[in-house]
Amino acid sequence: MKKKSLVLMMFLFLAVGLIACGNADSKVPKKEALTFENFEKALKKEKYDLGERKEKMAEFIGAKEGFALPVNNKNIEIYQFEKNDKKLKEITKNKEFEIEGIAKIPVEVNGNFILIASEHPDKDKIIEIFNSFDGSK
Repeated sequence: MKKKSLVLMMFLFLAVGLIACGNADSKVPKKEALTFENFEKALKKEKYDLGERKEKMAEFIGAKEGFALPVNNKNIEIYQFEKNDKKLKEITKNKEFEIEGIAKIPVEVNGNFILIASEHPDKDKIIEIFNSFDGSK
């Protein structure tokens, strides 16, 4: 009987320990929301020289908002789509968007945002910064 009680007590301590450790990842900092402003601030923090943002005709590609931003004198483009947008789902699936019959443009997708930076010399770092945010908020 003592043996069964001891085994039961050890099992309970183990179970409590596992439950407590199971919540450890709740201490992981949450990603900041991706916004145009947060993305620009992050680029500036990395010492990129930013020009003036220029509004794009976002509706042309099905987005609700977008702009071109000169980063070290070379434009990148970022667009925001409505959540669950049909066009965004297609872009996410293909990792590109197509201008009907003209060109297929590679993009990076983060939540409901897309980034066009494939021609930029610092594209890898810019994409890393873009993906450091939570684009689904």
